[in-house]
Amino acid sequence: MRAKRKLMIVVGITILSLIFGFLVLESENTILFETVSKGEILGYLNNDTMQPVYTLFTNKNELESFLNKFGLRAKEIVKEDEFKDYILICAYFGFAPSTRHEVEIKKIVKKDNMVEVIVQSKMPKYGEDKVTNPYHIVKVKRDYFEGGKFIFIFKDTNGRELNRVEIEI
Repeated sequence: MRAKRKLMIVVGITILSLIFGFLVLESENTILFETVSKGEILGYLNNDTMQPVYTLFTNKNELESFLNKFGLRAKEIVKEDEFKDYILICAYFGFAPSTRHEVEIKKIVKKDNMVEVIVQSKMPKYGEDKVTNPYHIVKVKRDYFEGGKFIFIFKDTNGRELNRVEIEI
C-alpha cells in the first residue's frame, strides 16, 4: 500500500513538473543569433569610447554613427547592411588596460515585449600590457519581433542590469 502511494505521489509530481515546464517554455523564447564581429580592438580610444556600451542598431545610420567614434578600422571590421532582415546587438567593453579582456553575448531571451541580453565579461588577472577595447556584435532576425515596442535589457551573468534600450520595430 505504501509503495503504491509513493508511486502515485511521484507520478503526480512528475506530471505537475511537466505541465509547469511547458508553461514556462511558452512564455520564454530563446532567440538564435549569429556573430557579426568579435575582437579585442574595435578602434581608437577617446573620450567617447572609454565606457562600456550595450545597445542595438536597427538601421545602417545607427551603426555608422556608433562606428564613426572609433575611426576607419571599425568600419572595416563591421560590415553589415542586412537591416531589412536583421537587427544588430552590441556589447562593447570599453577601455581595458591589457589583453585577454573579453566581452561576449551569451544568450538572448524574449519574454513578451521584454528581451534579455545576457552578457559575460572576462577580466583576467594577467595579460600583455596593451590597451584594448573588446566588443561583440551579433545579428538577430527581425522575424522574432512582431511590430511594436520592445525593451531590451542587457544583464551580466549575475543578473545585474547593465543597460535598457526601448525600440519600436
